[in-house]
This record gives sequence, structure tokens and C-alpha cells, in this order.
Amino acid sequence: MNNNFNFSQNQLDALIRLAGRKMGTDPQKLKQQMESGQVSIMMGWPGRAYGAAQNDASFEPVWGATLFVFDVFAVPKGTPHLETAMKYINYAIGAGPQAAFADKVPYAAVRSDVKPSSDPMIAKFAPTLDKREQYKFVTQDMEWWGDNIDAMVKAWTAWTAG
Repeated sequence: MNNNFNFSQNQLDALIRLAGRKMGTDPQKLKQQMESGQVSIMMGWPGRAYGAAQNDASFEPVWGATLFVFDVFAVPKGTPHLETAMKYINYAIGAGPQAAFADKVPYAAVRSDVKPSSDPMIAKFAPTLDKREQYKFVTQDMEWWGDNIDAMVKAWTAWTAG
């Protein structure tokens, strides 16, 4: 199976080189560049753009071709605290904690029954499920990543090391 964009290895290498020149690797530096006006367009985390906008940077999210990624909870195999870990995960993905999360940070809750933030600025920057459907977010192809993780880690490590 190919990646979502059907990039060849040469194209991926070129994108990594371009990203290094144009984006950098430091999310805090990106936020500072947005706040100071050093960048007029960026690709990055909604939370960083939201933070910059809170500090009067004039950024508006553009959602077309947005890469929708998932964070996950994991419990190490063999942990002596399995029951406690599972209780925490069940609590964290509950409606109450997810609603509190969605109301404080510009990221989507993991539950479809949790409404987006009532704060207009957070709602503008949050990649919520309604935006995912409207703007046709691109979802990571986890099978492709499973097949190509070693090559991508090698390329990423070489890029970030300079």
C-alpha cells in the first residue's frame, strides 16, 4: 500500500529538504516567528497558531488538505499497574474530561458526542470532526507507516540532526 499522496522516495526526500529550509523543527520558534511577523504562512500545530493568535498574531486557519493525526494512550505490556492505567484511560476519554479538554485547547475531543469549544477563538483553531468532514482532512495511512517506519525514522533523524 502506498502513502496517501503516493510520494516516491525521491519526492519524500525533497519534501523533507524543503521542510527543513522553510519550517524548521522547533515549534516554539515557529510560534515566535508568527508573533513577530517573520512568517506570513505556516504549516504546523493548531495549538501553536492559537497561542500566537492569543498574542495578537494575525493568523487564520486554512483547513484544506489538513493532515488529521491521532494521539493515543498506551499501556506498556507487562505493567504491574494495568488496572490503574485502564481506569485512567477510561476516565480521560469520558465525556466530562473530553469536554473540559475541548473547551481549553484548540484540539478536537476524541468523542463525537462532545461539542466543540464555546470559545470562538478556540473553536476557530480546533480541527473538529465537523471540519474533518467539510474539508476532507487527510488521515494518516497507518499501514503505510508500519511498512515504512524504519526509512522514515532514518530520514527524519538525518534531517533533524542537520
